[in-house]
Amino acid sequence: MIDRMPRRQAEAYDLAQRAALLPGQVEATVFTKAAALLSEAAGPGEAGTRVRDFAAYRAALHFNRLVWTLLQSELARPDNDLPAALKAKLLSLSLYVDKQTVAALARPSAARLAPLIEIDRCLAPGLLGPAERGPVPAGEAGRAVPSPGVPIAPTGLVLLA
Repeated sequence: MIDRMPRRQAEAYDLAQRAALLPGQVEATVFTKAAALLSEAAGPGEAGTRVRDFAAYRAALHFNRLVWTLLQSELARPDNDLPAALKAKLLSLSLYVDKQTVAALARPSAARLAPLIEIDRCLAPGLLGPAERGPVPAGEAGRAVPSPGVPIAPTGLVLLA
């Protein structure tokens, strides 16, 4: 019973923390977690190097695919009130993520994770409101994918990370 106590306290803290987050914050947290898992799976190796831990690599890709599949599902809901143009852009980006994921699984390498990591890292801050996002870092404006300075609004996707 003593061994379980810290775990229960951690779970209670985690649940309370999640309940206090706004939908955009939850979504940003999930995309940040996906990017972190992918980055860990890629490791510090040079581009094109073999993956050292294929189980972690596959698990990171699976988590990222799950996040993007749920996002696709939310974007397709008739009651999703995001602007049609934004939904179309996010769905197009999700199709690229799907293709890149399949390519990464078919030919594992750290380099194949780089675009997925970049997309998740760029998308996450765009889901936050201006107060949570903070100032735009120098050199980040004008990026092809959503940047920390460009709000894209919460998508309606609510996940428990």
